[in-house]
Amino acid sequence: MSVQAVCQLCDAQDARVMMTKNSYRLVKCNGCGLVSALLDHPLSKRELQASHEKGYFTGEVYKNYFEEHNARSRLFEKKFRLIERHVARSGRLLDIGAAAGFFMEVARRKGFETCGVEISRLAATYATRNLKLKVFVGELEDARFPDEYFDTITMWDVLEHLRRPVDTLRIVNRLLRRGGVLVIETVNIECINTKIMGRRWPLYAPPIHLFYFSLATLRILLAKTGFKIIDVVPIQTYSPFHSHKAIRYFKTSFIPKKVLLGFFSDVVMIVCTRRV
Repeated sequence: MSVQAVCQLCDAQDARVMMTKNSYRLVKCNGCGLVSALLDHPLSKRELQASHEKGYFTGEVYKNYFEEHNARSRLFEKKFRLIERHVARSGRLLDIGAAAGFFMEVARRKGFETCGVEISRLAATYATRNLKLKVFVGELEDARFPDEYFDTITMWDVLEHLRRPVDTLRIVNRLLRRGGVLVIETVNIECINTKIMGRRWPLYAPPIHLFYFSLATLRILLAKTGFKIIDVVPIQTYSPFHSHKAIRYFKTSFIPKKVLLGFFSDVVMIVCTRRV
């Protein structure tokens, strides 16, 4: 079904409804292909914050995120190894969507001066009280960091949650120093599992996930906001045959990236620099 909806990415006003999930219509732009769940109910900042409070971390999305500290720290160690050849060995690092601060804790051990931004007051409080980290509660636009302040900026599983990803990445561009690195991990709607599983794909999850990206729309988004992609890494797959268990961090030295990107990678990691 065709609908009139203004695309945040290309400004086209022609789209079609792909499916309805959790009472939200997922709409695909006929101009660029971006998929959004914001047609029926544009979320306010307060609504977005409320959706990421206690239930999000303790039962609705995660069983108990805070009790998974050790396991998630090991996972973030693996993530850091994937990006360490691209990033500086030290300097200022901003983690957007910092949650309980587990990646920031890993980066601090590596020698970085860390800051975080997190919309959930519950998670940010855990990071500041338990891990003694600096985490701003709210959205990035409210944090007011200086221009060209950070050497590295990370966004782990955050982009799909944002209300205005174009606006947020423009702020990120302003905050990142020249020569600095932006790392984004987000959903890949063009993986084969979306074709096999359809609306049963676990990452179709509005209103938690508001945007659904392909490599094509990610390239448009990053070019529009002033970034150059230097690496694309397949991260995980949700198997349609094994209760959607996540298989993370393929050894890409053994399996070609093109195969992984085409068939298995529900999630991709994009490493970028600012265009000069």
